[in-house]
Amino acid sequence: MSKKRKASEAQRRILENLVAGRPTLSHLEGRSQHGGASGTMGSLMRNGWITRNASSNWVITDAGCAAIGIDVPAKPEYPAGYMQGRGAA
Repeated sequence: MSKKRKASEAQRRILENLVAGRPTLSHLEGRSQHGGASGTMGSLMRNGWITRNASSNWVITDAGCAAIGIDVPAKPEYPAGYMQGRGAA
């Protein structure tokens, strides 16, 4: 069983930005915004709390949501054949 880790303040702010749909480093200013958070981003990736989506944008994972104590957003459920005839491959 893996130990549940708690996010640091810096990690929490980045994860909260992702949840809110803001740019990942929107809470930083000046030189901090340009490289100051590289260690924090690395730790978020190593912990499995963020990943890149198909568009190469950062997204929070279910584990990242758990690390800051928020409910995992529900994934939409579509009925079988939902996209049939709507241009889906």
